[in-house]
Amino acid sequence: MLSPDEVERAQRLKIPASRDQFVRSRAWMRYLLSLYVDVSPSDMRFVYGERGKPALSSGDIHFNLAHSDNRAVLVVARFAVGVDIEHIRPTNFESLMVMSFTEFERSAVNAEPDLALAFYRVWTRKEAVVKCLGSGFRDMARFSVSAGDDAHILRLTDFLLFGLSLHEVKQDGYICTVATERKISRIIVRDACEFSPNS
Repeated sequence: MLSPDEVERAQRLKIPASRDQFVRSRAWMRYLLSLYVDVSPSDMRFVYGERGKPALSSGDIHFNLAHSDNRAVLVVARFAVGVDIEHIRPTNFESLMVMSFTEFERSAVNAEPDLALAFYRVWTRKEAVVKCLGSGFRDMARFSVSAGDDAHILRLTDFLLFGLSLHEVKQDGYICTVATERKISRIIVRDACEFSPNS
């Protein structure tokens, strides 16, 4: 089902678990996207943006894929979207915040009662934004996001960020943030097993 370039990418992954995760998530992505467009999973063709963001070569469906551990999330919409998912667990928060967070965000995280949750909220929010824009990690310093319950972008320094909105889903110890270029009223969460071709 995977294209030659996807197979090549999988083969470059030296850790078997990472390779298996890549193959499974890409195969499921192809199958799920085929439910939205009139193209079979194996015939689906992708094009890639300047920073590597994939898009369908035809049609008006936008999507984004992310994974953490054995979880994967695919977001599908008719406008630009970005998504990130992380397993909430202890890590070296301080060194990661110095490298990736603005001073405002570091202060906001340290002011929250649950440091791990606040850290992963900021991390997934920033990641979702840059994936929605199709930009890269170097652009993370151009904006700040909130660290609390209310997910939103703060201290905008770039006009491209105006109009983006953030949406959070927490489930079973994981946190997921979706960034959309338009404001939406809700997100429908579905389990991929509901769409299994064998069901």
